[in-house]
Amino acid sequence: MTRELTREEQETIVRTNAISKTWEVVTADPKIIRQLERKGWTRDERKNPSGYYSFTIDRLSFPRKEKRKLGSVLAARNRSFSVEAHTEGKKTD
Repeated sequence: MTRELTREEQETIVRTNAISKTWEVVTADPKIIRQLERKGWTRDERKNPSGYYSFTIDRLSFPRKEKRKLGSVLAARNRSFSVEAHTEGKKTD
């Protein structure tokens, strides 16, 4: 008897070890399965729990967080700086 997994039960597990040059992805998420197959990876013939599929991947990349440029930090700081706050209480002639 096979039951449909809930969205919460559709886990994706990615694992490797210090020696191996490959990554193993075990997932039940249909979106992840489609993405892996679209990239050309084929499902492994392993016995997995119902609804889960394994993929062995020889390369895996993680997107890098874009570094903020110093100019944008200074611009943000200048936008939040209030000139009026520093001139309050000063008398002008």
